Amino acid sequence: MAISEGIARGRAKIYRHTPIAVEREQIAKSQVEGEHSLLDQAFRRARTALERRKGGHLEGEALEILETHLLLLQDPTYIKSIKEMIEEKLINAAWATEEVTRGIIHTLQASDDEVFRQRAIDIRDIGDSIVVHITGKGAHPSLVLDEPVILLADTLLPSEFFSLDRSNILGLSLDRGGLASHVAILARGLDIPTVIETHPASHAARDGDDVIIDGIRGEVIIRADRQAAQNVIERYNAYLKHEAELLEGASLEARTKDGKHIPIQSNIQTLGELSFAEAEGSDGIGLFRTEFFFMERSTLPSEEEQFRVYKEVLERVAPRSVTIRTLDLGGDKVVSSLNLVEENPVLGFRAVRFCLEHKDIFLTQMRAILRASAFGTAKIMFPMISGVEELKRTLHLLETAKLQLKKEGASFDPDLQVGTMIEVPSAALVTDLLVPHVDFISIGTNDLIQYTIAVDRNNQKIAHLYKPLHPGVLRLLKHIVDQAHRAGKRVAVCGEMASDPCQAVVLVGLGVDELSMGSHAILKLRKIIRLLDLAAAQSLVEHLLTLDSSVKTEQAVQEWMHERFDDLTIR
Repeated sequence: MAISEGIARGRAKIYRHTPIAVEREQIAKSQVEGEHSLLDQAFRRARTALERRKGGHLEGEALEILETHLLLLQDPTYIKSIKEMIEEKLINAAWATEEVTRGIIHTLQASDDEVFRQRAIDIRDIGDSIVVHITGKGAHPSLVLDEPVILLADTLLPSEFFSLDRSNILGLSLDRGGLASHVAILARGLDIPTVIETHPASHAARDGDDVIIDGIRGEVIIRADRQAAQNVIERYNAYLKHEAELLEGASLEARTKDGKHIPIQSNIQTLGELSFAEAEGSDGIGLFRTEFFFMERSTLPSEEEQFRVYKEVLERVAPRSVTIRTLDLGGDKVVSSLNLVEENPVLGFRAVRFCLEHKDIFLTQMRAILRASAFGTAKIMFPMISGVEELKRTLHLLETAKLQLKKEGASFDPDLQVGTMIEVPSAALVTDLLVPHVDFISIGTNDLIQYTIAVDRNNQKIAHLYKPLHPGVLRLLKHIVDQAHRAGKRVAVCGEMASDPCQAVVLVGLGVDELSMGSHAILKLRKIIRLLDLAAAQSLVEHLLTLDSSVKTEQAVQEWMHERFDDLTIR
């Protein structure tokens, strides 16, 4: 899987992990206090080591990731759990740390959310660090890069990545990993060509081998012959030319050939992503996921902490707008201090359902968003609304927050636009009843598709049934857009459909007014829309709505795109 585009060639450096050997000892009750003291010292030393690294001129996402690790090391629930295991099982501190850490990792790896599964690596990293500081023994063989190399590793922990001279990493191959892993984020931020899930690569190569990393196709070529190397070079030159052409359009409006302007916005979840959105010419932030600010910490953020984050985003994006989605907690997005555990979390106590039962948390967030709205163009949007009653209860709380701030003399934008997400079929079917109460709607296609077809896309047994171009999904999308437009309201899409060229063209043909996506997809979509004839896209959609299977709709769209945008949709 290619996760950071580019091509690199160099000599191989192999790195493979060896598990930490934790000494497991039973202890007497009289030794418990001593083990607690050892644990406290280990946490302090681990925090000091990270603080020292934090002072090493880190910025952007690298700094955010380091601060996340610091927050984990300050998590009172984590420390308390280890101490309780020492007391109850009468085992030494290193063993208790290993057991508690393993339990957290197991919980995260069972999540449906890729972000949470990848955070298991961070927990492992923290756990290893604590054990090292308890025992005084090194965690893994030291990795020193004193010359430019292609690094091939079975996996790489964030702490190891931070410790390396990154200027000597020409390219990176990881046998395991994920798009949402912190090492993947760091590699993309440093423009290091990277391929993950290579499985045997670190075993197939030897130190010093000639290796090519193709971060465009997702290939690791070991000991390439002359023809293979030439093919990669030619492909890379074509890629650079293609990227340069796309960059030329970064400052141009995404307007169809027949004149319709389709704003192309970014989805973000951290401040570090703003620089990427800016570089790609984003028309604003169409989805700011606020729950990630809550999840990577052990305590709930205060109103003032939230206000500062929202204010910074609004000021940096101004005069363009920022659509802030209120908390989508619950499901597989969990805050440790809230103890949200359910048998069926995807259909359970989440998002607005959770917020309406925790009005103090919801009001605090709304107050913070309202206060920040005085510093830019903010919009507020509510997730997982299933019907009018829920929407009215939510809007009532927003009015309560406004009244509180007025009494306190706090400034906020009185014309703040309010929207609802449509991601539940019941909401889609009553779009006409919802739109009189809001200024805009945004379709969350990821959840809407899985709920409409009853397919958990993270379940490998049925993931093949997850079809964005399913006839039922297309008809439901058309109903939503038609009902919203009949009431004079704009429609945005912030799900993954917006970032896929074939599906985005269908969305435009359906009448969607705005698209919001990961920043990596913006340049390509901008160029496609500038070359798109809206009337032709509408005709395509009319044809799709007559078809009776996903196979037929997908084939029809691929053929249509192949005729018009082959060079932009097929690498």
